[in-house]
Amino acid sequence: MPLYHEKGLVGKKSLRCYHVPSSAALEHLFYFTHSGHFYVNSDYRIERKAGMLSEPYMLMYTARGSMFLEQEGRIWEAKEGDILLFDCRKEHIYYSRQSSAYLFLLFGGNASEYYYSRLCPGNNHLIHPGDPHAIFRSLSAIVYETDTVMPEEHVVSADIHKLLGLLLTPGKTDTSPSVQRIRQVIRYMDNHLDEDITMSDLAAEVNLNAEYLSRIFRQYLDTSPYDYLLNMRIVKAKHLLITTTDSISQIGDDCGFHDTSHFIKIFKAKTQSTPLAFRKANR
Repeated sequence: MPLYHEKGLVGKKSLRCYHVPSSAALEHLFYFTHSGHFYVNSDYRIERKAGMLSEPYMLMYTARGSMFLEQEGRIWEAKEGDILLFDCRKEHIYYSRQSSAYLFLLFGGNASEYYYSRLCPGNNHLIHPGDPHAIFRSLSAIVYETDTVMPEEHVVSADIHKLLGLLLTPGKTDTSPSVQRIRQVIRYMDNHLDEDITMSDLAAEVNLNAEYLSRIFRQYLDTSPYDYLLNMRIVKAKHLLITTTDSISQIGDDCGFHDTSHFIKIFKAKTQSTPLAFRKANR
């Protein structure tokens, strides 16, 4: 649905899609109420008081120029390739100071609150995607899918889930120091799975304080280094249980569990099966 009347919109290419979610979507899916893309100039400015919108969250991707958000006494600037994500039920202002273009999505439902809390720690609403081109493609696909009289709610829900997952996943081209150190730690784990590995070992590998390493690890992967290491060991143990005839104790030792009882206990906690039962069920 083209919009030509809002102050600051330029040309005739701006698009906004409206949707009234079904009760099933509201209860079980990710849903959207508005989406689209706007081409704006320095006159563009939207101000909303608290409670004017009922949708939980608004996501804005700056495709060209820059967009600004003011909320709770703070200001964020999203340059090309950046994301603004905020709770649009709260009072907010967003605007541009130049010729800009942005894509947007108002959404809620399912695990949106979880993703919002992960993506906006400390109420920081500016996101620098690891792979902005992938985000642009994903959001464009949502806008395309929603630009219809009857959008497929399950498809849109899956697309929103994919988009939020991409935002949480460091892109292959992400060269930020934190991401590089996390990748280095994971490589170290993989190369030393059969050895005793401590947090001190991991921190020393990347010249970081153990507490800080644990914090950035959780920030990017939503788990602790210790639990990530356990999962890597269990994955390797599963492979060895299926592809070799080695004893349970030998496999445990090869995966860094030097006490067989401890190996069995951790394996069962992670898989709801003992190593022996897993082997019998998969061979």
